[in-house]
Formats: sequence, structure tokens, C-alpha cells
Amino acid sequence: MALFSAVGGLDRAGHVHAVAVAGPALRVLIIPMYAVWLPFTMLNAALAASVGQSAAVAWLAWICSLVAGLVPYVLADRLLARWQRLRSHRDPAT
Repeated sequence: MALFSAVGGLDRAGHVHAVAVAGPALRVLIIPMYAVWLPFTMLNAALAASVGQSAAVAWLAWICSLVAGLVPYVLADRLLARWQRLRSHRDPAT
């Protein structure tokens, strides 16, 4: 939320270049929230409404959603590192 507020403040202050750089990055950062955490939250709410939910099931669902939500970031980091490594081996001048 702080990032969105900072970008909004930069936009109001007229820093168009900073907003143009930060805006797409924010869109990438919110993908796991909608692609992973939202379905887990919906599943958790559906389970709680239909059968009642114990504390153990709630903790298990929370831990699974946390791990699954971080997987896209870890995967992107590894793919980026691999791409940079391959690029540096192909072009030693850079």
C-alpha cells in the first residue's frame, strides 16, 4: 500500500518519469495477490462457511497460501538470474 501511495504522490507532484517507471513494476507486484492469494482466501472462506473451520485448518490454509503466493516471485527471480547469467556468458563485453 505504501508503494501505491508513493506513486500516487509522485503523480500528484508531477514526476511523470518516476510514475512511468514505477507503475508497471507495481502491476507486476500485484499479480500474485490476484492469481494466488485471492483464490486461497476464497477457498478458506468457502470452507469456513460450509463445514466450519478449526484453527489448525485455518493455519494450514494460511501457510499454504503464503508459500504459494511467494512462488511466483522466487520463480521470476531464478529465471531472471539465469537469463542474466546466460547473457553474460554470451556477451563477455558487458
